[in-house]
Amino acid sequence: MKNKKILLSLLLFVVTFLLFSSKYYAVIAEDQFKLSSNNYLIGDYMNKPEIKTIGINETLQINAFYYNIDGVCELCKDLSCVSQCGPFVKKIVINSEVSWESSNTNVVTVDNTGKITGISIGNAEIIAIHNDNRVVYEISVSSSPIPSIKFLYEDPGPSMVLGSDDKITVSVRNIQDGIPANLEFKIENETIAKVVIAQGLPRTAISGTNIIQFQDFDCFAIVHYLSVGKTKLIASLNYNGETYTDTMILDVVELDGIFRFSAEGYEELPSSIKVGDKIQLNSLIYYNRLTITPLTVPVQDIIWESSDESVASVHNGQIVAKSEGNITISAKYNVKEGPLKDKTVTGTYNLNIEKSKAVDIEIPNPKTGYISVFIFALLLPILLFIGLIIKNRNKIY
Repeated sequence: MKNKKILLSLLLFVVTFLLFSSKYYAVIAEDQFKLSSNNYLIGDYMNKPEIKTIGINETLQINAFYYNIDGVCELCKDLSCVSQCGPFVKKIVINSEVSWESSNTNVVTVDNTGKITGISIGNAEIIAIHNDNRVVYEISVSSSPIPSIKFLYEDPGPSMVLGSDDKITVSVRNIQDGIPANLEFKIENETIAKVVIAQGLPRTAISGTNIIQFQDFDCFAIVHYLSVGKTKLIASLNYNGETYTDTMILDVVELDGIFRFSAEGYEELPSSIKVGDKIQLNSLIYYNRLTITPLTVPVQDIIWESSDESVASVHNGQIVAKSEGNITISAKYNVKEGPLKDKTVTGTYNLNIEKSKAVDIEIPNPKTGYISVFIFALLLPILLFIGLIIKNRNKIY
């Protein structure tokens, strides 16, 4: 019995060793779990103030999502560039998958979609639980609805591209009927952008009736972009002797695009292949504004070039590895439609061609990528030899 335990322990050690002896390791940025009353998560908008106070009978939507910021922007080569020049922000809203709770249902309640309602004056916590993750959103309830003004950040957001226009919406909440209110839009630096059309509060907001009502309004401004640079769009609500403001950062850029390659049969673009291998590249053109849908480019319309045809050739996006070495695959495309029409977009892909190895066979593993069978072949005879020694000792005794 003791010998069987020893043999089982050795086998377990071998299996564990093999699982962690992967030749390739993928580094994945940790997903962050977050609650927010803002539905935007790009660039300067990530740190916008949250709504922390609501009135009795007032509702507010809280969003639960995972986000992941990873990678260096291929356009500006900057790690801090979060998706303004490339799709490096991964955001997954999971409201319906979350277990929602209120720490005090006498103060505020929450439904199964994250929508909260003020019940009575006080403070409470909204708790969201998903798998092993738990986050808290603090909220206060006041005696009456609190006036507020807030830019609506709905994905994918404004384009902010030089020479274009954006319709930017602002939400005015909890305006009491009969009390004068005025909404104004202002741009800090009008050499970068200007407001060409603005829709303020409708007349019904100040109609004056005998019934006290609180109303919500969506207003908007059409903004035209004049030059590259950053400025601020400020919305101000003058109401009942108080001024409420919200600010949006306008980061105006000249539109640009870049190839982003993918390889058929690969989750990630391989950095190396072996002599004799073939891979088929596909490509999309991403713009430096995520608000513009990427352009699918037929591989046969792209001009492909290999830096060394003796190492690897490329035709219509198919790469054929011929000999050991390092190559650069270049792609060039003259855009025929869309925002970059008649402009040329280029891209490169660096690839290492390795010598084929008949001894070292690789098999896929869903957890680590690849396991070296060569290591297993070395350890298996040792394990069998130990087993035979234990068996012979049992015969002797």
